[in-house]
Amino acid sequence: MFYTRAFADNYRRMNDAACVMAIMLESEGFPSLAVPAYSPLKFYRGEPCGMISFKHAAVEAGIGKLGKNTIFVHPEHGNILRLGGFITTAELPTGRPKEYKNICPPSCNLCEKACPVGALSDGEINITKCMTNCIGHTLLPPYPIQSICSSRLASSNSRCFRISSTCAFWASASFSLC
Repeated sequence: MFYTRAFADNYRRMNDAACVMAIMLESEGFPSLAVPAYSPLKFYRGEPCGMISFKHAAVEAGIGKLGKNTIFVHPEHGNILRLGGFITTAELPTGRPKEYKNICPPSCNLCEKACPVGALSDGEINITKCMTNCIGHTLLPPYPIQSICSSRLASSNSRCFRISSTCAFWASASFSLC
């Protein structure tokens, strides 16, 4: 249950922060637009994806790296992050992609082994397989679902965390869930 609630709350916070930034930049004369952090989703080749991939944008900005499990990994804050953003005409400082050799080395495949449905393979993810088993419920508001299917959600959430927690960068996060 914790994950479902945190998921919704953190995306709401990202959306709120993006709106504040967009409004601030608009007041300074720079047309800006907050981009929803999670939805709406579009489907590409049958799989859901956001309107803008914030994790790919973060990689291009040099903030971190995508792991083999396709989760964005920050070198200091780990792999349990939610990202948000906005589009603006303001000229802002930019970064450049970095290599981050110590994040997700080629010899590591712990996340692939931990996936209970085999959705991860050779740095690719079958998103439909993953979402159907682990996080499909997050496409809907969490409260009604929690009351209807609480035991199923509790067990599926632990599987999602098992995959993330096998990553060496789980321990590098600045917080701990235990």
